[in-house]
Amino acid sequence: MKKIIREEVFQALGIYLLATVLLISVQAWIQLSYPAWWDGGAGEGQLLTFLNLGWYLLITAVFILVFNPALKKEWAAFYKDGKRTAWAWILQGVIVMYFIQIGLGLILNATGLFEVSENQALLVGFLEMNVATQLAVAAFGIFLAPFTEEFLFRRSLFGYLQKKGPLAAAVIITSILFGFLHAVTELTNIRVIIPYVVIGIVLQLYYIRSGSLFVTIGMHAIYNAISIGLIILVNAIQFIPDMPV
Repeated sequence: MKKIIREEVFQALGIYLLATVLLISVQAWIQLSYPAWWDGGAGEGQLLTFLNLGWYLLITAVFILVFNPALKKEWAAFYKDGKRTAWAWILQGVIVMYFIQIGLGLILNATGLFEVSENQALLVGFLEMNVATQLAVAAFGIFLAPFTEEFLFRRSLFGYLQKKGPLAAAVIITSILFGFLHAVTELTNIRVIIPYVVIGIVLQLYYIRSGSLFVTIGMHAIYNAISIGLIILVNAIQFIPDMPV
């Protein structure tokens, strides 16, 4: 039992689950104490956004506190081949991720299998609200989520599975679980999970090749930043009046 508790992956999963239980408890308390806030409108959306922000902040803070030595090693590995090489890995990875996702999207659209997840639709709804909500989504979507998810999946879970079996199995299992996390309300919907699994595979391969968690954190952060920026931009354009030509 003590050996299991000392395993980094179980510590990380324990922190993640405890933070999730706390989030659910706080949300349930607010729903019971202030039912008027849960009207299905912008107020509820903004409240959910800031609850998610607090959840990510808590996980990030505890991860940094508990896993500080491991993070220092990953940071040192980021610079082992020089800053320029590390950023080259990141930019190359982002380009690869987008090309693969575009190609996968075209294939899924052509076959009628493409479907937006409920989580993604909810996120888009948050980004269509006010500036405060957009900033909150940007904070956890660009900075906090990439850090926590990459540490949990790319390093901790993958590292544990790699010790227990073949490398290919570790990559695939980690990526499938990464997909499930992003489609947690639709675990039986393979159409929603596939794109996230593919992203997970790409990130995992770049972690193996680069040898640094901060390369995949950078990839994940930039990928999310571009996606969030495009959603905000498209939403803003809708409110720009037609110009005379």
